[in-house]
Amino acid sequence: MAMFYSTNKRYQSSNSKGAKWLFAIVALLVFATVFFHVPRFVAEWVYGGVYGIAEAEDAMRERVAYDVLMREEKEVLAREVVRLRKEVQMSMYDKELLSQLAHEREELIFVLGGAPRAIADVRGEVVEHRSIFTASMLTVRLPVGADVAEGSGVETLAGVPVGTVLDVVNGVAAVSPYASMTDPFSIRIGVGSSTVHTTAKGRGVETLVARVPRGVTVALGTPVYVPGAVEPVGVVREEVSLPEDAERDLYITLAADVRELKYVRFVPPLVSFEVVDTDEDSE
Repeated sequence: MAMFYSTNKRYQSSNSKGAKWLFAIVALLVFATVFFHVPRFVAEWVYGGVYGIAEAEDAMRERVAYDVLMREEKEVLAREVVRLRKEVQMSMYDKELLSQLAHEREELIFVLGGAPRAIADVRGEVVEHRSIFTASMLTVRLPVGADVAEGSGVETLAGVPVGTVLDVVNGVAAVSPYASMTDPFSIRIGVGSSTVHTTAKGRGVETLVARVPRGVTVALGTPVYVPGAVEPVGVVREEVSLPEDAERDLYITLAADVRELKYVRFVPPLVSFEVVDTDEDSE
């Protein structure tokens, strides 16, 4: 019995030592695992954090650079838009100025043509009015010693244009009324910025006809002038056009009825002039 107890005690002692060694080995394995793997995990986590921070900083720098670039581009575009707007405004101003100058040039040419036509105190008595179909002719007796040249204008005593002098023989002037003129002559329709320059022909029965493009607006009742005259020669009374025509005819009723005239006044003829286009105009 004593022998069995001794043997069992040695067995328990050996088992206890084996358990301690097993625990030591397991602890060593756990320590080795923690020692070798935890630093790696920690290092990976730290590296990942640092790399993430670096990526975030790079992304932030790219964003800032992109924002700066876009802001600079917007500023450049804004300056370019302002510059283009100024150029457009200047171009519109220049265009308006050129249009105004062109209009003033036409007005000046028109006025220059009539500038020498100062009213002369030469009056004549209408002694005969001949009418053949739509054509008519006035015979006017001139005062003794009056100097009236061919091409002189003829007006009523109130200044309304009547026609021009065709010929003067022995103190008698043959006058062609505007309604009898078959050759076109210059007229001006309207006044101011809506002025239309064109030509007209006589249509008989105290009527003129002028042709204007379809797009040109001319209201009925618009006054019509001849070069150098202060009073209108007539007014627009009718407009006639066909759908297929690019132009339309304006019928103008003359202000003076030559059949009722007793006296007329003569004005010097227009001074002829020629407009020469310069190289700048041709360009």
